[in-house]
Amino acid sequence: MSFLEEVTKKYQTMSIIGMSKNSGKTVTLNHILSMADEEEIPVGITSIGRDGERMDIVTETEKPTIYLTRGNFVATTTELLKLSDAVVEILEMTSYETPLGSVLLGRVKYDGYIQISGPQTLAESKVVLDKMLDYGARLSILDGAIDRKTSAAPEITQCAVLAAGASVHRSMTEVVKKTAYVASLFSLPVIDIHREEIADLFQRDSYAIISQDGSVKEIPLQTSLNAGKRIAAEFKKDSKIVVLSGALTGKTLLDLVQSTSQLQEMIFVVKDATKIFVEERDLKRCQRKGLNLAIFHKSDLVLVTVNPYATQGYRFDPFLFKESMQTALKGIPVEDVMMGESS
Repeated sequence: MSFLEEVTKKYQTMSIIGMSKNSGKTVTLNHILSMADEEEIPVGITSIGRDGERMDIVTETEKPTIYLTRGNFVATTTELLKLSDAVVEILEMTSYETPLGSVLLGRVKYDGYIQISGPQTLAESKVVLDKMLDYGARLSILDGAIDRKTSAAPEITQCAVLAAGASVHRSMTEVVKKTAYVASLFSLPVIDIHREEIADLFQRDSYAIISQDGSVKEIPLQTSLNAGKRIAAEFKKDSKIVVLSGALTGKTLLDLVQSTSQLQEMIFVVKDATKIFVEERDLKRCQRKGLNLAIFHKSDLVLVTVNPYATQGYRFDPFLFKESMQTALKGIPVEDVMMGESS
């Protein structure tokens, strides 16, 4: 059974996340689209940002374009559709407005290049992903933000693809190490208690402590400065769950861990794996002390892609890069989206 057949038997929504800018996220999307075309699997695509333009307007460098074939679906904006040469049948105009026009849902009638940009909120993105499934897509794909620091895609998709490229670091060993660590975060346990209360807290971007009796103590934080110490100051003997909205940084985690003697009795919860920005050595040190870290949204990591070419001008040996990544990841499929060829 092919990769996409296995994916579509279990999942309906997918996000693509980049380890860094220029790590091969759009090339990864094109790779998946190519596989879908070969297997005649209709897919729908949209984006958190803007993708498919030929030139990066910020860096003034060339970007990979997106080619979409007949029968596939797209959620993009009215202005970007005018810049695309694919012929798209408009199925629905949504009420979602963006700086690039209204978001529409369409089906490709004639193959061509297309630019994509979706709604501006996660809730709206989830709606258009589901609508493309309703119109006939077997898999709806959300192209995430430029890097995982700003990606929220795993919150609303069932599975994820992680794009790792030479642009992450000049050392291939470091790229492999960093990618393997990020991949491991997707395997963190999912919190299975007080989910309704935690969902409400995350919805409101609130930090809070849930006690053993289920009572909730919200902690007003206007800034992340010294957040760990300010949260820890609210710890009580019966504190059970610490809900951490936003990103979890190394400093915040270390402050939390160093401020309590009841670490093993508490569970620290973040939204999803992409919200953890703690160095591997710091996380392992805290886990050795008894840290219980959990995620709220589970998105299975089904594929890691590698791009051995960096926009900075250097490259890795493509075969060694893929082989090293496969060895480090153990069980997660790895694909070279450049197929060993120069970009």
